[in-house]
Amino acid sequence: MSEKTENTEQTESTESTESTEATETAETTETKDKKTTQSLASTIKVSRYVLGLVKRQPGGKLFLFVRVIMAIKDALFPLVTTIFPGLIINELIGEARTEVLAVLVGVLVGTPLVGQVFNFFAHRYKQRKWNEIQVNIQCKFRFHNVSMDYENIERPTYNTMIDRIEDTFWRLDNYVSQMLRIVTAILGMVAVASIIAVLNPLIIVLISVMILVNALFTNRANKKSYELGKESSKEDNRGWAYREMLTWRGYAKDLRLYNIENLLIESYTGQIKKVNKLRDKNYVINNVPHNISAITNMLQQGAIYAYLIYSVVAGNIEIGTMTIFLAATAQFFSSFSSLSQNYLYLAGNNMQIGEMIEFFALPRKQMETGNKTPTFDRNSTIEFRGVSFKYPGSETYALKNMNITFRGDEKLCIVGANGSGKSTFVALLTRLYWPTEGEILLNGVNIYEYDYKQYQRLFAPVFQDTYSFYFNLGKNVTLASEFDQAKLDDVSAKSGLKILVDKLPKGYDTNIHKWLDEEGIEPSGGEAQKLYMARAVYHGAPVFLLDEPTAALDPVAEYEIYTKFNEMIADRGAILITHRLSAVQLADKVAVFEAGAVVEYGTHKELYKAGGTYTEMYDKQAEFYKG
Repeated sequence: MSEKTENTEQTESTESTESTEATETAETTETKDKKTTQSLASTIKVSRYVLGLVKRQPGGKLFLFVRVIMAIKDALFPLVTTIFPGLIINELIGEARTEVLAVLVGVLVGTPLVGQVFNFFAHRYKQRKWNEIQVNIQCKFRFHNVSMDYENIERPTYNTMIDRIEDTFWRLDNYVSQMLRIVTAILGMVAVASIIAVLNPLIIVLISVMILVNALFTNRANKKSYELGKESSKEDNRGWAYREMLTWRGYAKDLRLYNIENLLIESYTGQIKKVNKLRDKNYVINNVPHNISAITNMLQQGAIYAYLIYSVVAGNIEIGTMTIFLAATAQFFSSFSSLSQNYLYLAGNNMQIGEMIEFFALPRKQMETGNKTPTFDRNSTIEFRGVSFKYPGSETYALKNMNITFRGDEKLCIVGANGSGKSTFVALLTRLYWPTEGEILLNGVNIYEYDYKQYQRLFAPVFQDTYSFYFNLGKNVTLASEFDQAKLDDVSAKSGLKILVDKLPKGYDTNIHKWLDEEGIEPSGGEAQKLYMARAVYHGAPVFLLDEPTAALDPVAEYEIYTKFNEMIADRGAILITHRLSAVQLADKVAVFEAGAVVEYGTHKELYKAGGTYTEMYDKQAEFYKG
């Protein structure tokens, strides 16, 4: 941003140029200071968020307490190996008292054993507890994902965001570890700084300068690496699409018969090359700080060794004390480096954690509106009153000033060409989206005054893009409803699904798809539709929604399924969405949609007699089927 500003703010005269440059320098410095402050504030913010997230889980507080104790131990135990070898050397050169040497050696060799025993139990507890905490956090993530407003999942960036957040969740433990390593580093620095200060405080200044130089390069690398990581995730997600088309059985027939394997493989290979190029660039960027660190470390070590050797030769310190100072400076450097690197790690991950915070902040307006209990019976009505709707990011109305009423004692068939607003109508009816304008009323009350989940339970849907779950056949029908064998048999028989069940050795226990069971089945289109019809009837909601569920079937099969379904729900209200007219005579009323509005409404006979849009649609399809 500053480069763009500098490039655009050039003046014609030398004097004004110098003035501008001075102003820009001040602004750049101010901006950098602001960014540094924001980075620190952001790091503190996300760190508190992560700690709060962990603390709120069952056993989270005890988990964090154990981690803090581990951090204190990691800070203090290295002091033994820093100080005691030098004390032993000085004792040997001096009086060489046996009892003193025994104590010093005993502490020196015993500390690692104590540390190992402590680590065994502490790490075992930490890992077991973290596994539980991570499951709870993952469940929180999954629940939020399925309960947030539906429109969010249709964002173009949704899949990439979910993939990156998924990765962030798996690294949360590492994030907590980095925070506690900062605690360890600070404690270790305070402990050894007092030792070094006795020799020469300037050594602390020297080490600090070298580490800050390293930190500057690391911080820059982290920012570039994050941007490359985002770009790499985007390209990798595109590569996933090509992998899907090359491996998923749904594409297998077209792939072979249209001979497009070379096209897909070339596209896939191109994406992989892009990702590999970005990863190679990221590798180079991430290794620049390591090279700088190697140089600064060499300069620092050379200066410290020269000073300590001079001090020993001059008789200012003993040899044992020299080893203490050497170990102390190494420990201080290690602790300071750890502080710097772990802080930069946290700061570098601010954006990833920020994405997670942003994800959990995605609205759940639907879930959080209304608390009234809805009811629906034969005398109930659902009314669209002046409803208009635009999809997020679109300037075009999918529905415009729609007015239509559905009664609980009728079966309404909605027809129209693709893009006429039929599926949008269902999405608004079931509260997957909010109307842009107007309101939807259930028994005269705005539907957003009703409890979200209770309202949605009024509907038993079968969508055009309905899918089978990776459950057995019986569970695919009952889903979360209470299991009732007699009811399951009844709906299976009426829907025609029982024919399939009786042919299978495992019956209802046969898995759908082969993902979880190699002996699973892949239902045909007609069998799948019977399953979805049985599922809807088993659910038993007051209103059935059929949003072009038979679009992939031929008209005869479609009519047979609609007829059978109509018999199964004789005492319920239903809305049938279709662009084919083979089932309209089963409906009490027909609504013709065109360009997001209701252009005709009435019975089949009334609309056909009127000779309008409906008549034209019906005659064209009838002529087509006659051949």
